[in-house]
Amino acid sequence: MKEHPSRRNKDTMLKMLGQAISEVKDELSELQQTFADDEYSRYNLIREETKEDLLTVMNYHLSRGWVPLGGIAIETEHQSDGKNFYLQAIWLPRVSGNDPLVLQEKDKISE
Repeated sequence: MKEHPSRRNKDTMLKMLGQAISEVKDELSELQQTFADDEYSRYNLIREETKEDLLTVMNYHLSRGWVPLGGIAIETEHQSDGKNFYLQAIWLPRVSGNDPLVLQEKDKISE
């Protein structure tokens, strides 16, 4: 008894779909591994009481390769008599040693 052509097409399509799903799972697994390498400590939020303190802390982090994300935000605490705090989000990217935008090791401040 011969198999109907539409049945062969269906089996072929299911096989291809299974293979595509397997490939997507593999890619997702690789992405998860990549994100697992980027620990949460690679992102930080700096919060200081004065602009001057924020500049000092930002200069410290910039000299070590951290990059600011967006602009400075001002947070007003209503519980502390309306005291303002200055916030800056920063990120530490993975860069090669020859990136001209990152200070060379000899120029960085030791930790």
